[in-house]
Amino acid sequence: MISTTNVFNAVADGTIRPLALNAKISFTKQRSLSVDWFVLDQSELDGSDILATDPDDSIQLWDAYEWEDYTSDVIGMSWSRSVEFPYNVQSAFCDLQLNNTSQKYTYDNSSSPLYGNILPKRPMRTYAGFKKSGYIETVPVFVGLTQKMPKYSGLNDSTATFSAHDFLSEIADTQLNQTVMLRDVRTDEAIATILDTYGMDASMYNLAHG
Repeated sequence: MISTTNVFNAVADGTIRPLALNAKISFTKQRSLSVDWFVLDQSELDGSDILATDPDDSIQLWDAYEWEDYTSDVIGMSWSRSVEFPYNVQSAFCDLQLNNTSQKYTYDNSSSPLYGNILPKRPMRTYAGFKKSGYIETVPVFVGLTQKMPKYSGLNDSTATFSAHDFLSEIADTQLNQTVMLRDVRTDEAIATILDTYGMDASMYNLAHG
């Protein structure tokens, strides 16, 4: 559940809504050393390792990556949801346009600090909200993995567009590496078991009973 302030809601209901768009990408796809998960019989109870979190500010598997903020380069973004057949998986998609006048996001630019790391399957998070008179508030709208290489447009490839699919899309396209055998269970219980094999905690999704 995402909570917003009264100011956010007031701006959202207004006739003029200045947008604030933020983006973070883990080009290195490295694990953050500042995030440790609670391990039974190893971690100290009430210690710094993560055991449970506030539902309004939950820690998920995606938080274990080292994220870099590229908000200053954001030109625009769009996101949507759709149902993919034949699996009927409701997936999210996001296109993120970044300013590439410096050629920072050009994959074969050896002078770029990102050289060698501009590859497919890079974790990406985007946020959207409002800004007004010094006020800025955003909420998460997408988290997933980039697909293929970025597309370039404009004079001297001045714009780089990263297209990403969410985690459910990855699950639909990935084969399980272990056998899951179930009997006399509801559909939602079977789906929950499959999601668990992919490392998704029950707090990360809601399944209808049945």
